[in-house]
Amino acid sequence: MLISDKGKNSEAKNKAFDNIVREVTDSVEQKIFKGMKREEGKVFLHTGPHHDDIMLGILPYVNKQLYSPSNKSVFAVLTSGFTSVTNSFLKSILENTLNLISSGRIEMIYYSDFFAEGYKHKRYKDIYSYLNSLGLRSDQE
Repeated sequence: MLISDKGKNSEAKNKAFDNIVREVTDSVEQKIFKGMKREEGKVFLHTGPHHDDIMLGILPYVNKQLYSPSNKSVFAVLTSGFTSVTNSFLKSILENTLNLISSGRIEMIYYSDFFAEGYKHKRYKDIYSYLNSLGLRSDQE
């Protein structure tokens, strides 16, 4: 027994403790199963204080919801202060993106319907390109 036998209410206390443990266990189990469920026709607003926190915190759940075409996901990074992404970093990313566009290396801009249909042609290409670059130890992708 986890609670002392001293006193007339020890059996009641043990039952209460057992009930609490059972409730907590059931609650955690329900949350796990809910997180494994694929939602349909939902809009998700994912928020985080830093640019990587959303993905690091809930990546498996987000991935499951992103693959349903009937769902819409919006990501908002709410960062300021010491740990924020700096203006110079953002500027360098935008300049790099413009260079990639001008060299024809970003193809998605050529799909006029990219967000409706075009992405379906690119979904796995980007993943494979990234993984191949890692395998080749290339920083080009």
